[in-house]
Amino acid sequence: STMSDVCVLTCMAADGPSKGDGGLQLWDAALGCQLKSYKGGGARAQTLVATPDYAAALHPGKNAIHVWTWAHDAVHLRIPMSEKITALAFTPDGTYAIAGTDTGYIIVWQAATGRLWSTTAAHFRQVSVLRVLADSSHVISGGDDGVVRVWRLSSLVGGPAKPTARYTWSAHTLPITDILARGTAACSRVYTVSRDCTCKIWDFASGQQLATVQFPAELTAVTTDHAETTLFCGGADGAVYRSRLLAADSFLRVHDIRCDPSNTLSGHSKPVTALAISADGSWLASGSEDATVRIWDVAGSLTTHVINHAGPVTALTAVSRANLLNVHATPIAIFDRSILEKEYVPIRLATRGCHASIIPTDEEAALALVASCHSDRIRLQNELAARSAALAAAEETRQRWERCARSLYGHAAHDVMTAIAQDTPPS
Repeated sequence: STMSDVCVLTCMAADGPSKGDGGLQLWDAALGCQLKSYKGGGARAQTLVATPDYAAALHPGKNAIHVWTWAHDAVHLRIPMSEKITALAFTPDGTYAIAGTDTGYIIVWQAATGRLWSTTAAHFRQVSVLRVLADSSHVISGGDDGVVRVWRLSSLVGGPAKPTARYTWSAHTLPITDILARGTAACSRVYTVSRDCTCKIWDFASGQQLATVQFPAELTAVTTDHAETTLFCGGADGAVYRSRLLAADSFLRVHDIRCDPSNTLSGHSKPVTALAISADGSWLASGSEDATVRIWDVAGSLTTHVINHAGPVTALTAVSRANLLNVHATPIAIFDRSILEKEYVPIRLATRGCHASIIPTDEEAALALVASCHSDRIRLQNELAARSAALAAAEETRQRWERCARSLYGHAAHDVMTAIAQDTPPS
């Protein structure tokens, strides 16, 4: 794709200060000019998703997912969340929506119906990144616990059995900040970056680690060209680091970039938050907390455009112009409420007149709880006996009416037969 074929969708931490200045904005990568602004926008980091039909993002001030169609600037659908969402992804065709929570769960919905498919405990701390392979076969999750897990999507939506991760990668020592996986399950490398200043490269087919690239700063974003010959990593120091990846004899060799300043793209004054690259690898877009998006000419290592925003840029992605012509979006519905843990039913304590939220530890409260449970059991037994008695009385009444009906039917039948025998009208 050329620069004229691809747009850059950016989002800020909140709506702009002026009316109509949406938190989501679409930019022409070739000219650096704004094409469209989507109202009611803004997005948290790692929650911006672009499909052929929709753009979706988690609103930074509300725990709700906002969905826009490409043709209209107003919010198409607001989906309230019952859990605090920290990461968001859709399958490439938009069939399933996948969210990560601050408690480490992965939640999967069917987008068209809103049906809740599964809730899976995935990480010990919050889920920071979610990615889906291009063939929709696997979901990759990264957490603040420094662990990356690979899940078969079929196990997350396939039935009542508890899903188990296909791979668990725990080589990082600090929270995962970004993940990249371009290929399919048959042929793919996975790139993971962390605040431990490393990028680790994994072979998806075998689950083995191929290489580790050490950087001089904490890493916050990662991308590669589509041929996967050049690695780009965004740093917390505002730099975009570049490293050559060479594949020879099935062995991945990574050059140390720390000794080569020419491999650093400098221009941002605050941490880089997101990276996106064109399909032909000619230009790179980087978003930053300094409220700018820079478009880089990769070959010349020069900035071609600086796009100013009203607030920190939290995410960006490359979008095909063909999406803007899509006026018949597939259906999407409000998602079912997720319940990650069994809801607690409070028990009233007989002596304290309050609701217990935990099992009491002192002896007096424990005895009161036992007495309350005993009284509740007696009360339920009495209610059951009363309902059984009422049911028995109703059954007796039914049988009595049934006998009356049979008697009336017998008398009526006798009168009819007598009248027929006497050839006279029945009384």
